[in-house]
Amino acid sequence: MKKLRKVLAVVLAMAMVMGMSIVSLADTPNSTAAISVTGLASTGTNIVQYVKILEPDVKASGGYKFVSGVGIKGYSNAKSFLEATLAKQKAALEDPENVLPSKTTADASEISGTTFSKNVDAGYYAIWVTNKAASGDPEIVYSTPMIVSVEYKNATLHRRDDGTTYYSYDVKVNDPDNSVVAKYTTIPVIKESNDSDKAVAIGQEVTYTIETYIPSQAETYTLTDTLTGATYVTNNLGNVEVKYTIGNGTETTLDSNNIQIINADDSEEDTVTAGMQQMILTLTSLLNGNAGKKLTITYNAKVTATEVNNTVIPSDGRHDYEPSTESLYTGEITLTKTGEEKDEQGNSVGLAKAGFEVRKGEITEDGTTFTGSALTFREIKENNVVIAYEYDPEGSITKVVTGTNGTVTVKGLDVGTYQFKEVEAPEGYSINTTEECVAILSVEGTATETFYPEEQPSMSDTKLSALPSTGGIGTTIFTIVGCLLMIGAASILFVSRRRASK
Repeated sequence: MKKLRKVLAVVLAMAMVMGMSIVSLADTPNSTAAISVTGLASTGTNIVQYVKILEPDVKASGGYKFVSGVGIKGYSNAKSFLEATLAKQKAALEDPENVLPSKTTADASEISGTTFSKNVDAGYYAIWVTNKAASGDPEIVYSTPMIVSVEYKNATLHRRDDGTTYYSYDVKVNDPDNSVVAKYTTIPVIKESNDSDKAVAIGQEVTYTIETYIPSQAETYTLTDTLTGATYVTNNLGNVEVKYTIGNGTETTLDSNNIQIINADDSEEDTVTAGMQQMILTLTSLLNGNAGKKLTITYNAKVTATEVNNTVIPSDGRHDYEPSTESLYTGEITLTKTGEEKDEQGNSVGLAKAGFEVRKGEITEDGTTFTGSALTFREIKENNVVIAYEYDPEGSITKVVTGTNGTVTVKGLDVGTYQFKEVEAPEGYSINTTEECVAILSVEGTATETFYPEEQPSMSDTKLSALPSTGGIGTTIFTIVGCLLMIGAASILFVSRRRASK
């Protein structure tokens, strides 16, 4: 009898324990938490698709099972999938032979700026991201699928009114595994200068900005920047100052030891040619913990030629990435100088050796003024003959001279209003002091090539004043006769004085 009482007591205790874990409730949805992908590209349109691949199962090994309809090649159960490395998981999900239910495409409301966020119940999710690039933007290729999870704890068994049971869970909210930073197989790179119209002048200093994303699963990371038509600006220590920002972090100056400048004379592999510089930035130290994050880099360069091309290409030692190029252009003016003579077709003949000073106008309340110093230039020669003048802020030539065809060309100018003031006229002609030649350079939108004034300027000179020739004998004979009369008068005066003295 005593043994029976003990057995009944044990059974009663077990029933009480089970009763505590089986709660009779109406249907209640499982607790949810947000999964997210951050660091999406800020250019183009991001398209996010996701699918649940594992769901909770308190009885299964590992606590999860494959969702109905999901079969992943190489994995017989959810535990083996969870224990696999991330790389193997991704490779398995990319295999076309695997069975997955239809992916769900995220609504526009679930993508805000560079972040995708969706509230879901407990489980593991695979996320695919693609990008539709806008016109002119670089192609962005994401490393997908990405895997995130909403893990659970404290599974509670419930009994419905119809006698069936189900579990509810307490999920981990704001857990690191709930979110993933977008990763890329092709690193998007955007290269821009601070000159919005892409129109510059020689000698102008511009700031270049590189926007890209730090690669994932990389052992090395470099950016190679190639510059033609300009030179990198250095500080008083002779170093190029490169600044970088990760995400929305603090701007930091890159250690000069991670910056290598290669000039044409220093290139051992002929990767740098005349008029070109190359800057290699070693950024491997930024990889740790920053995969997929936006990286912004800035530095300054000084324009030295009429066209500037700047190309940057990233490298992680594993992939071939597309470069990004930024081009800048300068303006050009050709003035024509003519005289009074005409050719057989009746066109004015050009005058050589007319000298001009060129000034850039300044906008004032009274209009455009040209009170500044004359611009300085350097000569461009071909076969030892000057064919044009290139603007050079550090040059010494202030007078540009027309060639044999009566034209003079000045290059390397920025957008603006310019005045040609004649300071030397061709032989036999007077300086034109009343007519000033003004050329207005402008570009619509952004410059895509060398730009010119809408109408090239011209100026004419008149010949110096001279006594006209009538075709008669002129004044020579009268001069001779006058001289003879003066000589005769002097002789008579001399003879008269001698007679008087006797």
